[in-house]
Amino acid sequence: MLRKAAFRNDSQKYAHATAANAASLDFIGGLADDIYPSESNQVDLPPPMKIHFGLVVLIMSTILVAAAADSPAPVEKSTPSNEAAKANREGLVKAANGSWVTVEGKNALDAAAQAVAVETEKVARAAIAKTNPQHLPAFPGAEGFGALATGGRGGEIVHVTNLRDSGPGSFREAVSRPNRIVVFDVGGIIDLATEVPVSSNLTILGQTAPGEGICFYKNTVALDGVSNIIVRYLRFRQGMPGARNLKAFGMTRKCNNIIVDHCSIEWGRWDDLGITVGSSTITVQNCIMAEGIHPQSFGALIDMVTDITLSHNLWMSNESRNPKANGTVQYINNVVYNWGHTGLCGGHEGIDRRLDIIGNYFIKGPSSNDHFAGQFWATDHVYQEGNFVDLDRDGKLNGTRAAPEDFHRADEVGYTLPTFINEPTLHPPIPVVADSAGQAYIKVAAAAGCSLHRDPVDLRLIGELTSLGLKGQTLPHTDAQGEALAGGLGKIDGGIPSVDNDHDGIPDAFEKAHGLDPQDPTDAAKLDAFGYMNIEVYADSLVVPAPAMTTK
Repeated sequence: MLRKAAFRNDSQKYAHATAANAASLDFIGGLADDIYPSESNQVDLPPPMKIHFGLVVLIMSTILVAAAADSPAPVEKSTPSNEAAKANREGLVKAANGSWVTVEGKNALDAAAQAVAVETEKVARAAIAKTNPQHLPAFPGAEGFGALATGGRGGEIVHVTNLRDSGPGSFREAVSRPNRIVVFDVGGIIDLATEVPVSSNLTILGQTAPGEGICFYKNTVALDGVSNIIVRYLRFRQGMPGARNLKAFGMTRKCNNIIVDHCSIEWGRWDDLGITVGSSTITVQNCIMAEGIHPQSFGALIDMVTDITLSHNLWMSNESRNPKANGTVQYINNVVYNWGHTGLCGGHEGIDRRLDIIGNYFIKGPSSNDHFAGQFWATDHVYQEGNFVDLDRDGKLNGTRAAPEDFHRADEVGYTLPTFINEPTLHPPIPVVADSAGQAYIKVAAAAGCSLHRDPVDLRLIGELTSLGLKGQTLPHTDAQGEALAGGLGKIDGGIPSVDNDHDGIPDAFEKAHGLDPQDPTDAAKLDAFGYMNIEVYADSLVVPAPAMTTK
């Protein structure tokens, strides 16, 4: 059975419409009981989670009712231009998820998301306060084997000030030395001329970039034999200009103690993601691995590794390897959509491997066959519980529980069922709080990837996912057009950086609001009551509203 769901610190990203009709939080929480009873999902939702999920239910219901009331006859063909014109006539505005809502509805959504996020952060920080200081999470909400990474905490704060490939102020220069916290004064696309090597003991805070954030394109960011790294809110898109034998983002040769959170890792030529060759104690959570391209079109190679956590990720429109899990791997609350040949792949090696598969949702798309999981041997020792499979491509989330016999099909030549075991075998120091598969789908659709500001590529991918079988395509490994088949990269707004007179990475407005000195460049490095540097507290405030944060 899955453990009870808990309120995650980034849940403000999970509600994307209006809660204007809610009379109280009790009313919202009651919706969760009415619509999503615990007995159908193997979890007993605690009150905070009921409130959160009730918000989602209310939001979805509001949108559906409004859509039904406004449906014209005959149906007008929907295009961006006529949608915008219709919205203008009706006085609607575009919400963060791309939906058109009333101004009042958007304001209510923002207020509800703020309230949920503040309460969530309080819960997360209260839990942190009770932990051993040696078990301080990399950030509130960090889970799994890589959750204890400290990154560049205690080191210097380094600014990325331009979008050039190299030289002073570049990302390449910022990550070339260890013991740094990297912040961004610019947003936009960084075209990489060559692979970017990354040093140890780094914290890379992509959420500090203005505008729509940062995207790396045309080559690879590589972690090779390094350790103790925190990476958050970035886009890694290799594309056809990159080398054919590399990943969009890779960790290899005994990398360890790393957490990657809310990143979009796409258009990899060999795989989107790689964790290989003796690497260990790594978490990849809340990320998107999608649209692998020529010559393989694969999602991820997780190979010859130990203690890897893959949690609340979206694996989408890859022909196979979502991922290939060859080692000791936790695979919890992932969503796999529109695989090509195979969804989740076993290790199929001659030595024993361990894989815990818990609370995942596998959803067939236009490019998919029925092999949601496969390529196992008896040497793959698998614990599986609470996984759901939706193979009917009917635009609805109505999957059925996966049975052990579903993990191998008769037409899979050269493979067998794995060896199933009765208990999970992997137990990280900060466990993943497992949701039901249905709850995982909602959270992943709302918040996976570089979701602080989703760009057109990720908005398109999420639109395909939420079609639930009707939209999406793998990009064929035989076609060297690569990402162009999906429309290419598009633009990412660079935005305008906030005023930061002491150049410590914390804007003056935040410093004034939280008792810091906007003329003192040293206070960003001071620790708060929990042990986080104030620059980390500020960075967290960008994804969790500031009223819940405390500084010292």
